[in-house]
Amino acid sequence: MRAQFEAEVSDVDGVRRAIEATNARHTQAFNQGDVPGFARVYTEDARILPPDQEPVDGRAAIEQFWAGAAQQLGIRDLRLTSDEVEVVGERAYEQGRFEFATAQGPARGKYIVIWQREPGGEWRWHRDIWNLSPTQPG
Repeated sequence: MRAQFEAEVSDVDGVRRAIEATNARHTQAFNQGDVPGFARVYTEDARILPPDQEPVDGRAAIEQFWAGAAQQLGIRDLRLTSDEVEVVGERAYEQGRFEFATAQGPARGKYIVIWQREPGGEWRWHRDIWNLSPTQPG
């Protein structure tokens, strides 16, 4: 058991590379207007915790949430930056920052994603929470 745990911990760099590649693929889909492609980053039973709103459960409902947010706010040019990744067995915890443009101007903030390794080995977002940083006076 201890050897298995050490092997998993020693591969944090590999998991981080997989997470960053997955983030890049799915933000590219979002930025190209492919919200269903973006939503595939989530597990089927994922939950998002949007600021000032009730949780949204399940990939289909999350896809609807992001489609509405993209249209209503005019979100574009989404960028994610991983600052920290920790791996615990079949889960990984990522803390990072995001930026995007909207019709009202740029926005930035921070997020935490709990990743779940799927049976085929692919990592997906299982829980997602974020909030905006205060805007800086221009």
